[in-house]
Amino acid sequence: MAEIKRFTYEDVIGLKALDGVFQNVNGVFNEIKKPLEEKFGSSEGGVSNTDQILNHGRLAIYCFNVIGTTPSEILVGFNFIGSKAGEGPVVSVHLWLGHQNESFDKLKNIFQEDEKSILNTFKTDTFSFREELGIGLFFEKPLADFLEVEDQLSSITEWIIQRLNDFDEFRENYPDLGWKNN
Repeated sequence: MAEIKRFTYEDVIGLKALDGVFQNVNGVFNEIKKPLEEKFGSSEGGVSNTDQILNHGRLAIYCFNVIGTTPSEILVGFNFIGSKAGEGPVVSVHLWLGHQNESFDKLKNIFQEDEKSILNTFKTDTFSFREELGIGLFFEKPLADFLEVEDQLSSITEWIIQRLNDFDEFRENYPDLGWKNN
């Protein structure tokens, strides 16, 4: 069992806000589930997935085995902290392949050889490539960027769906990666 610590005032305040956070995230997941599954197959996860919360610091919905052999995933998440140092919570959409996936080297080579073309295709500055425990292509947008938007949840949903469309376009441009049919 993990070491049990004392609760702090921040914990109490955080727990008080969790229900609203979970309701908002769940609302977005409900909106993006259909387009996610239409493009990449059946999904798992959601706000009740404690593994994603405890082991990855995020609330997430995802599709497994989207490219090559396992492991691979397309994931939509609300990450508690972003990938950049000091960055707060982010909305994230990513494609990830583990090192043992048969398409790992193909994807790595595509990105290394064609990085400018890929970035131009996505027409965004929020896209990054990371090689940690596998290979990942990530879109991240700070959740704070949506705070001043009048219809936040619709704006977040639209941003996520556009990123899913970007990955769908990536799939069309690189069919030899061994994409699974949904």
